[in-house]
Amino acid sequence: MTPRSARLAAAAAAFVVLAGFATACNRGSDSGASASGGGQPKLGVDLPRADTDFWNSYAQYVKSVASSQGL
Repeated sequence: MTPRSARLAAAAAAFVVLAGFATACNRGSDSGASASGGGQPKLGVDLPRADTDFWNSYAQYVKSVASSQGL
């Protein structure tokens, strides 16, 4: 590897690492969609089709567990 390509590779690696750190810096921010939801993030659940008793019971179970967990 030539010195120029080694410097370029090191600069690219440093950029990727710094970009990773920069994305983690916004964790305590009040901006964005989470602030408009009253402080509670929304959680989506994709339930399978409800054409059998099993899946209907499963949907009721998911709702009861979610409410007991405060979701």
